[in-house]
This record gives sequence, C-alpha cells and structure tokens, in this order.
Amino acid sequence: MFWIDVNNDEIKPPSYRPVLCFCPGWNNSGYQVANYSNKKFEYDEDPNGNFHKYVKEWFVFLEAE
Repeated sequence: MFWIDVNNDEIKPPSYRPVLCFCPGWNNSGYQVANYSNKKFEYDEDPNGNFHKYVKEWFVFLEAE
C-alpha cells in the first residue's frame, strides 16, 4: 500500500471516490472508508462532523477487474 500524507500538497485525493483513511483516535481500528469532497474527508455516518480532523493519511482503492 502507498499511504499519502494529508499534508502532501502535490497529491490530492480524488473527489467523490472512496478512499481508506488512516485516522488514529477516531475509532477502535484507526481506519475508515470515506470520500474526499469540499476539501475534506467525510462519510455519511460521521456522528459529529469532526472526522476530517483525525485523518493523517489516505489510500486509494484500486478497482477490481
């Protein structure tokens, strides 16, 4: 896997496409599937709108053939 730091200005996540986020402290596993839109990571079940603050790295899922 090639994890990308959220502070990397050269590589931005694709908009409206699921990505795997490394987000220590957000949940027990430290990972969450989310979308990147409006310059932040989000997912429908976010209980308080603060998920984006926990994301440290992200990874793009490769499409299966």
